[in-house]
Amino acid sequence: MGTKLLVVIFLANIRCAFGALPPLYQSTRDLTQIIHLIEGLGDVTLTVKSVDLESFTANMQASEPCQIIFQRKKGEGDRPGPMPSLEIKSNYCK
Repeated sequence: MGTKLLVVIFLANIRCAFGALPPLYQSTRDLTQIIHLIEGLGDVTLTVKSVDLESFTANMQASEPCQIIFQRKKGEGDRPGPMPSLEIKSNYCK
């Protein structure tokens, strides 16, 4: 009885923890998010020149060269889990 009770208490207190993605899959997720954020800007989507996943920047060509800088959204403390989503930090293509 005591062992069963310990197992029930243990299982009841387990929190679902999602691990971080391996770098290859995280980069794919980041690139997809960047493309979706750029698409949300409108006409600029047709003028993407390059995307740098290390510095989270997208070099664009509008009427003149410009750049969009991305950053991670603020996380929920120090809890383990997947990396927060990206958001636009600065848009110099206006």
